[in-house]
Amino acid sequence: MFRELEHLITTTSAILTFRLLLSVLLIQVCQFLSRVSVANLSRTLVQATVTPSPTVNIAVEYPTICTGQSATLTATSTNPGYTYTWTPGGSGASITVSPSSTTTYNLEALDISGGIYDQ
Repeated sequence: MFRELEHLITTTSAILTFRLLLSVLLIQVCQFLSRVSVANLSRTLVQATVTPSPTVNIAVEYPTICTGQSATLTATSTNPGYTYTWTPGGSGASITVSPSSTTTYNLEALDISGGIYDQ
C-alpha cells in the first residue's frame, strides 16, 4: 500500500507540474503568434505573471487495511479554490474507501474559481 501511496503522490505532483508547464507553453505560443501576426504593426509590451499552484498534501488514515476494512483518504492545500476528484472513489477533499484488493487512487486537484491559481 505504501508503494501505491507513493505512486499516488508522485502522480498528483506530475499532474500539477504538467498543468504548470502547459500554462507556460501556452503563453509562449501566444507570444510567438502575436509576433508573427503583427510583424508590421506597432507592438505593445504585455507582461504576464504565472503563479505556481500550491501543492496538495495527501493523508491516509490507515495506509494498510484488510478486506472488509475502510480507510479515509484526505487531500489538503493552501488553495481554497481546489475541487478534488479521486479515481476511483468520487469527489471531495476526503473520501472513505473499502477496496476488495490492492488499489491505486489518483487525485486531481482543479481550480476553476477565478482566483489567482485558476487553471
